[in-house]
Amino acid sequence: MGFIEVWIQRPPTAQLDENDLQRFIAGKIEENLNLEYKSIDLLRKPEKLSREISAFANSEGGLLVVGIKEDANARRLPGEIEWDREDKHTREWFQDVAVNNIRPLIQGVRIHAIRSTDGAGKIFLVDVPASDNPPHMSNGKYYFRNNFETLPMEHYQIADLFGKRRRPILTPSLTVDSYDSTAARLGISYKIGNTGHALAKWPMVFMVLRFCTVTNSEDKSLWESRRKVVIENGVETWNVSHSSPIHVLHQWMESTLGKVDIQLAEFPAIVSISVGAEDMPTERYLTILSRRWLHNSVEEGKVDGRRVELPLVSQTGIFDEFQHDRWLNTVGEAVCEDLEKTQVERRKYYFNQAFRTIGMEAVLLLAKAIEKYPAMADDFAKEMSVALREVTDTAEGHKKPDVDH
Repeated sequence: MGFIEVWIQRPPTAQLDENDLQRFIAGKIEENLNLEYKSIDLLRKPEKLSREISAFANSEGGLLVVGIKEDANARRLPGEIEWDREDKHTREWFQDVAVNNIRPLIQGVRIHAIRSTDGAGKIFLVDVPASDNPPHMSNGKYYFRNNFETLPMEHYQIADLFGKRRRPILTPSLTVDSYDSTAARLGISYKIGNTGHALAKWPMVFMVLRFCTVTNSEDKSLWESRRKVVIENGVETWNVSHSSPIHVLHQWMESTLGKVDIQLAEFPAIVSISVGAEDMPTERYLTILSRRWLHNSVEEGKVDGRRVELPLVSQTGIFDEFQHDRWLNTVGEAVCEDLEKTQVERRKYYFNQAFRTIGMEAVLLLAKAIEKYPAMADDFAKEMSVALREVTDTAEGHKKPDVDH
């Protein structure tokens, strides 16, 4: 997925127009690591244009908007559109004077020219992927993104990027193979795919399932481990891991690693899955098993008998607004519908335990889903405060007493 889909929220094949730009500006998204606004004057400074593009490629990628300047009254927010009316400024010209001057060439840069309603003006959206072949030099220097700034790279940063030129990128997926709503049981297969440009050596998967029971704990492969960990305050937690010293995964290949049978309990089950391999950072993803979502997606036949893939949301990579919105509008909505039917005191218990047992990113995601339900949102906020105070008090109680000398 490119950054136009993330920030403009339109598919790459869509014909973007001035209305899409106005909606984007109205969203008031601040400049950040993956988004930069530039005045149309940048087209007259090809060297600076190349610098911005190379900096995105050397970092985590991003969207360069040439033709929307910063708001004069609020820095880093989008201001007015500045239309370029010079006929020579075409996508081909842009590619030639800006992108082709970067060494080595950056693969996958997409340049979009959006026309004004009257057809006389245009601005440019430059979608720059995070490069698999960094570092990239612009005008004899290397640059990178630091929050909302483009800065020259230090020697150690350049050396580090040379060591990361080709690496694997693993992404997990969970599919529902079977679901018995009467018994509240389901079977989930988990697999990984390699979309990077290098062999994934010794891939690892570590899955944590909370508020449910793994019923086939003994039915596992040679390199798989399944165990129930200490139950805290009645929260049942299972760890499922897969790691083989002989397993490798080639580029663009997928591998199904195992199947887990799950008995759902009173509350929606929270599932986090981490993936990693040699020469790549460990990435973590999250989803929640909601009975309402399972009913809508599996029982009502919306997938025509095929296996249903559970929507996952990344907890460690770049913020993907499209991915988050998709998750919130499907799984998040269904989780709230399930919780709305739960007794208030039990719901409060779930919120309290969720705060204690899952990461802060997951808590914030759950909070976002609950925003549309004022009563639940109030309960959620209160339980977060209670849990945080209890955790703080516990930490204070474990502090060593001061010793007078």
